[in-house]
Amino acid sequence: ICTYVMQSKLLEYVPDNVLKILDTHDRMSDRAQALQKNHIKDEFFSCTNEDEGRYLSRADIVWARRDEETKFFNDTMGVNKAITVSHFSEPHYLNKNTKQLRSVGFLASDNNVNLKCVQEFIDAFVKNKKVMQSGIEVIIGGNIKNLLEQDTDRMEKIKDTNIKLVGKIPDLVDFYRMVDAVIV
Repeated sequence: ICTYVMQSKLLEYVPDNVLKILDTHDRMSDRAQALQKNHIKDEFFSCTNEDEGRYLSRADIVWARRDEETKFFNDTMGVNKAITVSHFSEPHYLNKNTKQLRSVGFLASDNNVNLKCVQEFIDAFVKNKKVMQSGIEVIIGGNIKNLLEQDTDRMEKIKDTNIKLVGKIPDLVDFYRMVDAVIV
């Protein structure tokens, strides 16, 4: 099993009698252009559609996370080798009886795509006076805090609001216990 399309070259060194699986996470075709269009600094891998098809074709099976990605990968390769494989772990539901929405959580790692999403959410939240006055607390967890703290203008904007940055959460269950709803 190889993770990420940009590492698929490794599969060329695996003997032919071994099943080669490429575990994808995202579409990489024209990613740089999409980020540029949305004013997001590129910090990851991007390739052409043709190159992605070639990289994907190195595997016997391609795992995608969503049906839309499966279709895209199959179209890109010109062959149906991609399948949708969701997460392997069983869901663990918390036993919570929430009658009123008091807090919402936003959990994100520290990359530029997540930064843009969290920044836009914060701007919309702060701009909505009715929501701000409702008393709903927004808890932002994960290493995204490191990038947000570099944005001094936005940090000033949220200083006296119901937005709380908690940073890295050692046990995700603790984060989900803190909130009544999650923003995805």
